[in-house]
Order: sequence, then structure tokens, then C-alpha cells
Amino acid sequence: ESHGYEHDDPRPNAWPYRDYVIDALNRDKPYDRFVAEQIAGDVLDPTNPQAVAATGFLVAGPYDQVGSKVTSALMRANVRQDELEDLIGVTGQAFLGLTLQCARCHDHKFDPIKQDDYYRLQAAFAGVRHGGPEADKPKAYVPRKEVPAETKILSRGDVQSPLRAVLVGFPRAVPPARPELPDATPEQTRRVALAEWLTDPRNPLTARVLVNRVWQHHFGQGIVATPSDFGFNGAPPSHP
Repeated sequence: ESHGYEHDDPRPNAWPYRDYVIDALNRDKPYDRFVAEQIAGDVLDPTNPQAVAATGFLVAGPYDQVGSKVTSALMRANVRQDELEDLIGVTGQAFLGLTLQCARCHDHKFDPIKQDDYYRLQAAFAGVRHGGPEADKPKAYVPRKEVPAETKILSRGDVQSPLRAVLVGFPRAVPPARPELPDATPEQTRRVALAEWLTDPRNPLTARVLVNRVWQHHFGQGIVATPSDFGFNGAPPSHP
């Protein structure tokens, strides 16, 4: 419930997201809806304050208040890339059991996740930003509605070495396959597409990862002992 980094300022309006998670679990909210609302609840059910609060997931990570406001455009760009990497990493590990962030600078060394997969996914999150100086207002933690600038692959993750532009898409190694979205796709539509992909019944990972987490908390160890890493570098399942 604070920004982290050197100032670590409190987030006085972070509590609605925390309460949303608690309430969703207490009410046995269907897991697919629970996931989808955290990615795009403000679009799926915009008049429902709970669904809007769910998107607090997107900006719950650390926020470098100092780095995001320095005069150096290069430093601000690096801070922004770190922010997006954190969001991609948390999303991948929490819902898919994949360390997607490992593909920021090069193809994943263990799993079939290409570097362009990372940036295609980054394009889905490109419009998500912290509220910055308006942190005393509830809407400070709601993603801004905008058409994001194009996303480019960065050679070795270096903001000074952009390569080709990519469209919005998702890791090709994880079904179901979905067509890429065009550049003009609004920010909200991008996140809805991601939510639909994550919760599609044909996606083999989302449900398995959640069941494994339930198993872990019930029995002390998951069927996969590395609950946030179902990849080749994680532990093999004890009962395949």
C-alpha cells in the first residue's frame, strides 16, 4: 500500500483493490471473472465500482516517483520499461506460471517464449500508467483511456536501440492462438483481449496454476513445487 523506492509514499486509495480481492474470495467469485476483472474490469463492467477497483492490480506494483519525473528522457524511458516489465512478470507468474519477463532482452533461455512475444504482450499494457501527482484522488489508480504509442522490440532491452514495431499479441507457445490487434486498437480493447485470452477454456495454464496454488495452501506443497514457474526451469509435477 505504498509506492516503494526511496520515498515509499503511502497510497491512500489502494485499499479498494485489497478489499476487492478479499470480497471476491469470500463470495466465491468465478475465477475466470476474477482474473478478467483485474485486467479489464473498468471496461467489462464500467458502472460497477468493484469491477473498476479490481484494475488496481495493474498499478499495485512499485512506482518510481523520482525516476518518472526526472528531466532526462532516457531515464524516464528506462523507468517506464522497468514498470512494464514488473507488470508483465507479475501477470505471467501469477496467472500462467511463466516467467515472461525473462524475454525482455532476448528469447527466453528455458521456455519457448520469444522476445517479440514479450513486446507483443507489452503492447497490451502500453496504456496502463500510474496516476502520479494525483495520488490523492481515487481515479489515480485507474488506467488511463488512450490509444498507446506503438511498441517496438528493444535490442537487448536497450531503450536507445529500438528495432521493429510489433502489434498487440500473446505468447505463441500458449494456446489459444489469437490474431494480432492493429496499432489503432484502443487501450481498453487491448486489455479485454488479454483478459479473454487468459481466461479462454482452451488456455491450458490458467486453471492449472490456480488449482496448484489451492493444492499448495491445502497440503503444504503444490503438485508443481514452484507455483509461479511451470516452465522448464521450474520443478516437474509430482503427479503428471
